[in-house]
Amino acid sequence: MAVRSLITSLLLAIVLAGVASSAPAHARTKVVHKAKKKRKPAPKKRAPAAPATPVVCTNTGLVPDAGNLALIRGALACLHDQIRSQNGLGALAENRALDAAAGAHTDDMIARGYFDHDTPDGGTFDRRILSAGYARPGDGWSLGENLIWADGDLATPAALMNSWMNSEGHRENILNGSYRELGLAVRLGTPTGETTGVTVSAEFGARG
Repeated sequence: MAVRSLITSLLLAIVLAGVASSAPAHARTKVVHKAKKKRKPAPKKRAPAAPATPVVCTNTGLVPDAGNLALIRGALACLHDQIRSQNGLGALAENRALDAAAGAHTDDMIARGYFDHDTPDGGTFDRRILSAGYARPGDGWSLGENLIWADGDLATPAALMNSWMNSEGHRENILNGSYRELGLAVRLGTPTGETTGVTVSAEFGARG
């Protein structure tokens, strides 16, 4: 049964001294999302070549439970690479700092009952990721973040990715050719207190 799904995305991109942003307020609708832009320019690097063979993903129809979260996470990572491959982009390498940032933020949203890129006490998503050790001082970087919570049939890996791909900001993060690394966290529970739902954070990055 499909019950509900909330999604939000964040794409960081600083252009000189300006910041472009678009952040619609949360509404009482089935799907809520927002996008911002900010970047610290990094030296240009050629994106990895797309794999020659098709990416095949398993476990994409699993409904999350306490015993299969690792499989859900693996399927989500695979689906990112599959979709990028289909669009001529290279795979994303797993990064421990991005994983740590994703996990800490997902746990915090569930524990404190909010759903946003920024914490209730003003912590921004770029500071969260950088404080997890993703980039050294002075390095260039580019960061993005997708968030979603859902339950029932909307919480399968395939359904989660479908929600993201049908939202412009989330799709831009997934198909951003400058990103080279990915961090994922999948947790049972939601910011609104559903114990059967799942909350997911995806962190995208590239470093100079």
